[in-house]
Amino acid sequence: MCNTTCRRFLSWAPAVFFFLGWVLLTLYPRPADLVRSVSRVFHPPVDAEFIAAYAHLFADLDDPAAIDRRVSELFPYRYDWAAHNRPWYFPSIDEAFLAMTGDCKTHLLVLASVLEYRGIPYSFSVSPTHVWVEYPGKSETGSENAQVSFLSADPDGELRSWRLPTGVDVKRSLDSFWTAFWRYMPPSKKLTLAVGYVMALSVGFVLTVLTRVPGGVAHSRALWKFQVEES
Repeated sequence: MCNTTCRRFLSWAPAVFFFLGWVLLTLYPRPADLVRSVSRVFHPPVDAEFIAAYAHLFADLDDPAAIDRRVSELFPYRYDWAAHNRPWYFPSIDEAFLAMTGDCKTHLLVLASVLEYRGIPYSFSVSPTHVWVEYPGKSETGSENAQVSFLSADPDGELRSWRLPTGVDVKRSLDSFWTAFWRYMPPSKKLTLAVGYVMALSVGFVLTVLTRVPGGVAHSRALWKFQVEES
C-alpha cells in the first residue's frame, strides 16, 4: 500500500509536471527549437554557399583573426532573449543575418561559414557556457582556451577531443547563465512563469486536500463524471 510519503508525492506530482510543461512552453512555444539548438551545438549549420552573397563584406581581409574581428563588428553581441526571444537558441545562418546580432553561437556560425567559404581551416570548441571557432594563429583568451574547453570537433562534426574542463570559473559561469536566462528575460515571460507557479501550487494543494479526505479523490471523480453526463 502507498504510505504517507507516497501519497504526498502522488498528490504533488501532477502539479510538478504541470509546472514543468508550463515552463517549457513559456520559454519555448515551439519546443522543437530547443531540440534543434542542442543538435546545432554539435553540428553547427555552417553554410558557405549562403555566405557567397555576402562575400564582399570580407573581401578585403585574408587574416582569419581580422575576419573574426569583422564578424564581431557586423554582429554586435546581444543575448538570445534580445536577438531571438528565447533564453537559449542556436540560429541558422539565414536567421543570423536576419537578426544581424547575437551571442557566441551566432558569431561561431558566421565566422565558420566565412572561413569555409574562403578555404581557411578551422575547428569548433565548446565550454560549459561558450562556443567558439579555432583557426590558425588564433590567440587564447580567458574564455577561449584549451583549459575551459570540454569538446573540440572538426567542421564535419568528428570529435577531436573530449575531456573534463580544468580551468572553468564556476562562479563566473553560473553568473553568466543567470544573466542570460533571468536578467534579460522579458517581463511578460517572468509574469507568465509566476502565473504558472501559482496555478501549479493551487493544483498541488487541492490534490493534497483530496488525498487526505477519506474517499476524496473518488468523490471528486464521481462528481466530475456526473457533471459531464448532465451536460
